[in-house]
Amino acid sequence: MDISVYISRDVSQKLIKLAGIYPIITVTGPRQSGKTTLCRQMFEQMPYLDLERLDILTALSSDPLAFLSQYPRGAILDEAQRYPDLFSYLQVHVDEDRFDGNGQRRYILSGSNNFSLLEHVSQSMAGRTALITLLPLSVKEIERHYGRQGSDELMLNGGYPMVAICILICLPTTMPPTLNVTCGGLSTSKTWFSFRILSHYAPVV
Repeated sequence: MDISVYISRDVSQKLIKLAGIYPIITVTGPRQSGKTTLCRQMFEQMPYLDLERLDILTALSSDPLAFLSQYPRGAILDEAQRYPDLFSYLQVHVDEDRFDGNGQRRYILSGSNNFSLLEHVSQSMAGRTALITLLPLSVKEIERHYGRQGSDELMLNGGYPMVAICILICLPTTMPPTLNVTCGGLSTSKTWFSFRILSHYAPVV
């Protein structure tokens, strides 16, 4: 089953608006909250560079200015915290762009919400970036996409996008009424509840 589903986020319009004002947008938040998906969806015309890829990280760190010059209109730089010196080089690039009167270069940075990333942003990016924090799906976002959910479902499924997609699309929400078995002394309903809890920790393949 195809689970390549995009769940629209409430912050999307704010992200686009700020990108028209600031040369750099920094999207932070917990892992698996949908940062990469949001950035690639909103800026699909921009080159995407994942700094968790060793070849890209090596090319960037070996000659940052030359590497960034390959993208005269900017790029999406995912997991930006992997190369802390990046922020100083971006500062130089966007300042040169301003002085030249071009203002066409845009960078979209994303990374996990950690003190290291925020420290570098505050030191090198002051006045040059807008900071957006993306949290897991809100109740409003879930219900807009999947319809109204009961409180039990909301608490059980949580708000992480991939978990929500897998549970709400790939798995039935109720057990078949004709199935009446026991497993290890547990009733059907308890077994199903345990299975859905464990599905939060199963790898997505």
